[in-house]
Amino acid sequence: MTRRISILDSGLFSTGSHNFNYCLALCKELRERACDVALFAFLHADPNVVAATGAIPHFTQLLWNRVDTGTPFDEELNWRVLNDIFEADLHALGGAITGADRVLVIPNILQHQIAGFARWYRALPDADKPSVLLNLMFYPRWTAWADQAVRGAEFYLRAVEDVRPWLGSRITLCAENRDIAGYYTKLLGAPVDVTPIPTEPPARLRRPEGGPVRVGFLGYAKNEKGFFLLPEALRHAFRRRRDFRALVQIHHHSAEPETVAADHALSQMDGVDIVRGNVGTAFYQALFASCDVMLLPYDPFHYSTRGSGVLSEAIAYAKPIVGTEHTWPAQAIRHDECAGIVCEFESRALGKRCCRR
Repeated sequence: MTRRISILDSGLFSTGSHNFNYCLALCKELRERACDVALFAFLHADPNVVAATGAIPHFTQLLWNRVDTGTPFDEELNWRVLNDIFEADLHALGGAITGADRVLVIPNILQHQIAGFARWYRALPDADKPSVLLNLMFYPRWTAWADQAVRGAEFYLRAVEDVRPWLGSRITLCAENRDIAGYYTKLLGAPVDVTPIPTEPPARLRRPEGGPVRVGFLGYAKNEKGFFLLPEALRHAFRRRRDFRALVQIHHHSAEPETVAADHALSQMDGVDIVRGNVGTAFYQALFASCDVMLLPYDPFHYSTRGSGVLSEAIAYAKPIVGTEHTWPAQAIRHDECAGIVCEFESRALGKRCCRR
């Protein structure tokens, strides 16, 4: 009997996101196992996403968006509106995501979707309830905008109470690392499994022998990923070591002045190889393979328990990393899940570590 699997990712909209990378890897693996896979993405997903994954554009609200509630920001109104939208989007899919023989995978869900999911699931007749793998991607206080969620934990709890009768039987909660799983297990009073981010197996590409050491910073450029630390860190590294180069992917939307300034500074530096914008999977793999060390200088405030797609890729590629203290990449190093060294969230410390012999 063919296993029917539906993947729902309202954050899947461009080829330059980890959503795209893990959906691509997940769909490929499941289809190779002869599963009947349907992938539903954001309604306005890039056509290249649709072509590469076979995704069906559907969700009317992007996972990362919020609604305009006026000033001051009304957290509960935002929560209520976004969950209502998500619930309506689920109902609109009808039989494409229901049935006792179906597995539903939601690879990332926030407090702005989980209540809508819970209401939708509870209302289904028992014969139509699918098995569900629900990934709690972020800590409850996290949002995609600047403000932290004050009531995030409360919103998760309220949603989970609606589906508690099916937890552990029809609904499996999961998270991408031990810390997030442990936190939610305690908060929700329910088991949360650890399921790392799916990663496309790397191409068999090797860095050419000889030549200078090359460190890499790949992925979206923003403050919380420490992009603004790079210019001063690399200047410090270049002063300490001659056989040294850096590869930096610069992809952002000019929303942060510090990121824009770092972009300009890096563009003027010798020894820095720059790749701009989104890149395709094969090219991204080649870039990753060309580096000796990956830089993950993440802000501890945002990444104390939060995972990272680049970290998963570094582990898959057997690349050592430089990770900042009090972040999940640092924990991965200390638990021997990834080779690397740890530094403070500061430019000179990063520069000293990234050129270490």
